[in-house]
Amino acid sequence: MGRRMRGDVRAIDQLIITLPLPSPKASKNAKHGTRVAAMIRASATKKQRENAKLVATVGLQEINHETWERASVTFRFYFPDKRRRDLINFAGALSGAIDGIVDAGLIADDDWKTLVIGGMTGEIDRENPRVELFFSKLA
Repeated sequence: MGRRMRGDVRAIDQLIITLPLPSPKASKNAKHGTRVAAMIRASATKKQRENAKLVATVGLQEINHETWERASVTFRFYFPDKRRRDLINFAGALSGAIDGIVDAGLIADDDWKTLVIGGMTGEIDRENPRVELFFSKLA
């Protein structure tokens, strides 16, 4: 006869966080050279960080998550049209979001020893443009 279990706790080794596409204002390639442009970029990055922290915190509370010491992240961008885009620049514009996810406690840090970039892809979704960040725990 099988053993009855009263509860079940499972370790979660993967997590998907969905966020809006990064604002062009948060890009390192945004208009620069003026104090006003730097302030605009800083403001956009701050908003992105706060939003990512909020989304990650709510999700992590639902699964009773502990901080990962090492992880990889893969970016999947969903764009509203077929325009040519530079995925490297879009990933770079997500630095505020990654900082917010660190603030929420998913991963310990976002340095090269802690976070490995697994890759990035782009697809079309005219109805719901977004970016999905696929985090996987590493040993």
